[in-house]
Amino acid sequence: MTPPYNTGNLGAQHWNGAGWDPPVGSTPAVLAGVGTATANGLSTFSPWILSSLNAPLPIELVDFSVKCAGRNQSLSWITASEKNNDFFTIEKSYDGKTFSFVANVKGAGNSNSYKTYNYTDNNSNSSEIIYYRISQTDFDETKKICKTIVTQPCSSSGKDITINNTGDGAVFVNIASEFDNNYQVTVYDVLGRALKAENWNITKGYVTNRLNTEGLSEAYYMLLIQDLTDGSNIKTQRVYINNHQF
Repeated sequence: MTPPYNTGNLGAQHWNGAGWDPPVGSTPAVLAGVGTATANGLSTFSPWILSSLNAPLPIELVDFSVKCAGRNQSLSWITASEKNNDFFTIEKSYDGKTFSFVANVKGAGNSNSYKTYNYTDNNSNSSEIIYYRISQTDFDETKKICKTIVTQPCSSSGKDITINNTGDGAVFVNIASEFDNNYQVTVYDVLGRALKAENWNITKGYVTNRLNTEGLSEAYYMLLIQDLTDGSNIKTQRVYINNHQF
């Protein structure tokens, strides 16, 4: 059988930090000499490769995030393509080390289009930080851990907190509260490791604080805000930080 990399057309494929984006552009492959490939409208640079449009590199996970659904955690994840994907497994942990099974979610098998999945953990009502881990199992039972995120229990305590992550990589936290509160703001990496934390003393009313991102590399992080006054965890959000802009 002729290998797919020297037949058919090739496209440019970009690594987004979590997986390979779908190929863009199309050019005939060559068996000898030098070939060229052109893709229009690109705004993202390295790293790029050329791959066969008949056999693109597998893209397992584009995004994995969580948000509150009442007092429960609603998890969602997106794949850009799947290859022999039987199912996803969701696990959770309260220490970031020992994980327990939550659920299996059926995969698409083989797909070259974006797929969105959702699952609500109805047993997430806790006063502790929660780590969620997603893995993927092929039809041949090969299992791969894809990503771990850290989040907080969902609760309502008379506080309204929003996080504004601007396009240039700055992070602003808006806090509206009926009382004076002490908050701890912690930044976690994609592996669930706490990289830095700072305490904010906020008076009642509406306050906007800019997160100090000094020392953090350009990447996606998880931001967790805890109320130290009553011990509750009240806000988590995935943010993009880019200190080169400041």
